[in-house]
Amino acid sequence: FNHQAILLTTDEEGRGAKSLNIHTDISHLTSENNYKVSAIGMLGEPSYLNINLKNASSLLNASVNLFTKREVEIIRLLSDGLTSSKIADQLFIAHNTVTTHRKNILRKAKSKNLAELITKCITEGLI
Repeated sequence: FNHQAILLTTDEEGRGAKSLNIHTDISHLTSENNYKVSAIGMLGEPSYLNINLKNASSLLNASVNLFTKREVEIIRLLSDGLTSSKIADQLFIAHNTVTTHRKNILRKAKSKNLAELITKCITEGLI
């Protein structure tokens, strides 16, 4: 099946209040479920494509315990294109501290470089 949802209204605190949901039988297109979901952001919001729901050990699911809050913050700043020096300035920490965080992040994510890390994080919906 294909599920589409559009948020129509929010409450005073910004939480979803009403939504339009459409469920479509697409069994004529495929008989296999790939257990992937995509969320398409509108009005400049980010999109998350092909998030694998079948893989319980995904980076997103593991990120609760895998990365510290500071590491997630640094990953997001790196994905915005900031250099280690700019991140250090913005977070009021030493450049060497950012460098150490970057090394730890790459090791934890089992990524060889920043490009691989960012690709994994986008694919898994962390950023």
